[in-house]
This record gives sequence, structure tokens and C-alpha cells, in this order.
Amino acid sequence: MKYKLLAIDMDGTFLNEERNLTEGNLNAVRKAAEAGVKVVVCSGRIYHHFLDIY
Repeated sequence: MKYKLLAIDMDGTFLNEERNLTEGNLNAVRKAAEAGVKVVVCSGRIYHHFLDIY
């Protein structure tokens, strides 16, 4: 099966305890994007609280 979309929860899943990206997670997302998979992030946070990550 070829995946078309990767939706990632940020807090406690993609980000570590310090709210940072790990190199392994970042590399995995890059690899998926290079394979043509669309990557989206998800969060239960209020929108403006989510922006500080970027």
C-alpha cells in the first residue's frame, strides 16, 4: 500500500518532552515527503499556541 498522507500529532508524539524535534523524527518526515507523501501536523492546542513551535 502506498501512503498519500501522514498526519502527525505534535505533543508527546512527534516532539520530545522539551517540545523539540528529534533528528530521527525529522529524518523520517523528510523521507516520507521525498517519497511524495503529504505531511500535515495536528494538535489539540489553540492555534496561536501552536505557532511558537514553528
